[in-house]
Amino acid sequence: MTSDFKQAVINIVSNTKPGEWISYGDVAVLAGRPRAARAVSGIIKRQQETLPWHRVVGKGGHISIKDPDLRRKQIQKLQREGQIISETGHIKTKET
Repeated sequence: MTSDFKQAVINIVSNTKPGEWISYGDVAVLAGRPRAARAVSGIIKRQQETLPWHRVVGKGGHISIKDPDLRRKQIQKLQREGQIISETGHIKTKET
């Protein structure tokens, strides 16, 4: 993994504003490596203390974190920012 890619991921996630969300795949595309969603996840995991990690979710707005405590924490943070999360763990948008 290049440091340019890592820095791009950090910049993209850092610039995601409260009330917004972005998928791991979209971060990968914007960072120039469209097939690197898992690498994005790894970078974010190592930078949790400094990044708004909770704003990065799975494809289609799905909360994809498996760890129950971390999943709950992500949902709570997103809800505090005004997101509505369905019982199935999807962020509801105006269209859904």
